This record gives sequence, C-alpha cells and structure tokens, in this order.
Amino acid sequence: MTIREAEEEGYDRGYRFGQSCKVSLVDRSYCTCIKNKVCKMCLGYAASTSEEHDRQYSPFEFFSHELNSYEDLWNAFDTGIARGIDDATTKRIKGGTL
Repeated sequence: MTIREAEEEGYDRGYRFGQSCKVSLVDRSYCTCIKNKVCKMCLGYAASTSEEHDRQYSPFEFFSHELNSYEDLWNAFDTGIARGIDDATTKRIKGGTL
C-alpha cells in the first residue's frame, strides 16, 4: 500500500462516518454551539468518535495490520479520515441533512 492509497482509504472512511453519524447529547456537550441545534463541530466530534470506536472490530484489525507495516501509512490514513469527515460534515450542514 502506498501513502496515497492509505490517505484515499482514510478519506473514504472518514467521509462515510461523516455522512452517517448521529449526534448525541454527549456529542453536543463537547462544543460551544447553540444546544438545540447541530453544528459542524458536533458532527465532526460524533463522526470522529464513531470512527475510533469502529477500529475495535475485526475487519479493521486486518486493515490496520497492513498500515502497521509502514509508519507513514498511519499518518496518511488519519489525514484522509480528517479530510473526509470535514468534507462530509460541511456537505451535511450546507444541505441540511442532519
């Protein structure tokens, strides 16, 4: 796997979590937005938390084994996740699909 492939995988994963995450009251407590309205910060926190929790399950463990072969792959993968979450949450906020 190349660094570019790792970042693309991360982007796709981050985008999926950014599109599908649900914002809980706990997620809202971590941001400074108006409490009865979902903001980009709430969505980003919910997506990041969901993505991190998903890393605990078997399918991801096989993928992470490949990432462990090179240190730079993890950085590229995490950069891609952050970009994907940012793009997806921006799209959700603009489109009103919360």
